[in-house]
Amino acid sequence: MYKKLLKIFISLIVFYVIALSAVYLVTPTPLERHAQNGLALIKKESNYPKYFFNNNVASQLDNFTDRVMLERVLPKNIDDNALEQAMFMNGYSRYWHGYQVILRPLLLPFNYFEIRYINIFIMFALLIKAMNVIKKNVNSIASWLFFAAVMCAKFIIVPVSLQFTNMMMLMLLAILAADKLLCNRNDLNFNNKTLSTERLFIFSFVLGSITVFLDLLTTPILPIGIVMLLLVIHYYQKYNYLIPNKTIINSFIFWSAGYVGTWAAKWILATVICSQNIILQAFNQIIHRTNGNLDGSSHAVNRLSMLSSNIKMLLQPFGHTSKIIIVSLVVIICIILLYKFRKTIIDRIFVKKLILISLIPYFWYIIAANHSQVHSWFTYRSQIITVFGLGYTMYYVTDWQKVKSSMKGKFKCLK
Repeated sequence: MYKKLLKIFISLIVFYVIALSAVYLVTPTPLERHAQNGLALIKKESNYPKYFFNNNVASQLDNFTDRVMLERVLPKNIDDNALEQAMFMNGYSRYWHGYQVILRPLLLPFNYFEIRYINIFIMFALLIKAMNVIKKNVNSIASWLFFAAVMCAKFIIVPVSLQFTNMMMLMLLAILAADKLLCNRNDLNFNNKTLSTERLFIFSFVLGSITVFLDLLTTPILPIGIVMLLLVIHYYQKYNYLIPNKTIINSFIFWSAGYVGTWAAKWILATVICSQNIILQAFNQIIHRTNGNLDGSSHAVNRLSMLSSNIKMLLQPFGHTSKIIIVSLVVIICIILLYKFRKTIIDRIFVKKLILISLIPYFWYIIAANHSQVHSWFTYRSQIITVFGLGYTMYYVTDWQKVKSSMKGKFKCLK
């Protein structure tokens, strides 16, 4: 399998380089005009406009990064060849900027405002399709729990921001891909209860590679986290099979290998092609994004404050009093369900797996602590994994027949 992975990795890197170089071969006038119009619109709107939900930061747009993306559409040094432009990216060389493979062609017929509008239809269509896939592979409750989780992440504003779209769209596409490639009963040996893992590990590796190709460090853990949750639930609910912890951990390791390996490949290629030490720049940024500024003078990391900030973002735009009421109601309902309506027989191992995967965003936050602290207003969206995972856990441990019987009894008393 490792030889196959190496071939896949090399093929992906070659494809990324060729694809990016191809879209930078020419800069037609319509593309340049639409990019400039987009930059003018962003200047008019400001870097972080707050149009929704009482002007709270959890639903503000990231026009600052959209501006960065549009600026990379227009190469500064027109004397550079397409390969040099694709690798240099106007000095922002440590990222792949793979979104340009989609953005530059889109800017030929459409302007920035039109792309936003079209994106609304695409994102909601993908959400509906993903919900149908979850309903098919798990059940309708899981489908609606997923819907609730993405709505907690202010999904409604995501399509209006190119920056936010990348990972949210990749998550939805990963769900659709997993349905075709991984939710396959032929991978499960019913005689000795073992799961063929090669396809899963390759899928995880490729997903990690595509993630870093497209992303500018928003919510990279989101696609793999949701896919792993759905796979664990799918195989247990459909076939009463518990994916081993070793398989789950290895899936995340293979994802990490694809993510880190592809990112490192960009640093090496950019260093060689652009004759600049991009590798050193990247390592300095890694230190900064994990621990704060190199000299410790600003953006000092407080991990507890950072975790608290990300969690609180889920409850915006509610005020302080409303947050207390909502959290109290959720806690009370959970306590009632756990102590009064809990199932007699619960697979504790399955529950532990769900909870551990649900906590993956917080492991990511702790690693990328500075980034998750400074940008908590969008990194909080990784907690879609947490809301969905813990929500399904509560659904699983609750005996809903007891709940229905109790409700019927109360209604009879009222009559």
